[in-house]
Amino acid sequence: MRGLLFALLLISPAVRAAETCEYQGVGDYDARIALTTIAERRGDALQLRVLWRLSARAMVFFRFEYLVEEISEWRGERLERVALNIRHFTNGAIRRQQWDVFERQGDAFEAWRLQGKRQADLAQKHPGFARHWDPAAFGRPWLADYRAGGPEPRSDLSLKPGEAPPSLVPPFAAGFYLPRTAPVGAQQVALFIPGNKQQNRADIPVPPPERGPDGGRTWRIALESQKLGIDRGSIAFATVASDKRLEAVRFHLRGYGTSADGEIRLQGCSGAS
Repeated sequence: MRGLLFALLLISPAVRAAETCEYQGVGDYDARIALTTIAERRGDALQLRVLWRLSARAMVFFRFEYLVEEISEWRGERLERVALNIRHFTNGAIRRQQWDVFERQGDAFEAWRLQGKRQADLAQKHPGFARHWDPAAFGRPWLADYRAGGPEPRSDLSLKPGEAPPSLVPPFAAGFYLPRTAPVGAQQVALFIPGNKQQNRADIPVPPPERGPDGGRTWRIALESQKLGIDRGSIAFATVASDKRLEAVRFHLRGYGTSADGEIRLQGCSGAS
């Protein structure tokens, strides 16, 4: 029996326990942010999951909530698939829920979407997927049911041939994983903004990080996008500790005559790094 187990270990792909990190944040407009990141590697395949929960207030009477799940799947260092689940609420009422999947085809990404404003609409158009409507299901596995649910191909959301280089990275992976492993030097990040019709790809210059006295480093990244409504002067800071943990993300955003500041800090991690 020991010999059989040893043989199975030799022929099975290397599996590492998932690393799970928890973050908490605050910001203007009475914003409250909760974030969970989960990374799991199997051989040269890597899956990164980020669960983002944001609650904020506008004009005193309106409480907005956004739940966003980003799942990115990698082979080696190349992004192969991105899956998004976005849920939007106003004063507790569902405004919109959608599920997008983007899959690499060479140097392009093909897109599909499932969405609905009411549970009855989703049940009628996508009966095989309707059980995922419940907001309490946020964060539970849904990709296995996606194809059977009948998603609609969306060429208007796709990345065309030549628009998806091997270095492409989606937003949450870029914000909460890339600073931990990026080489120390000036670079340019090919940012994939999945689901955005106006601008689904942005190239962001990143200067070398500032080194801290404890061996950590802080990345300072200027953010500007006319199509996304982010004005010049917007900036983000990502601080990485000497043990490669992402300690904090701070940001100042300007756009449409308003501005907002916020900070997200690491609460702790468990599992293999």
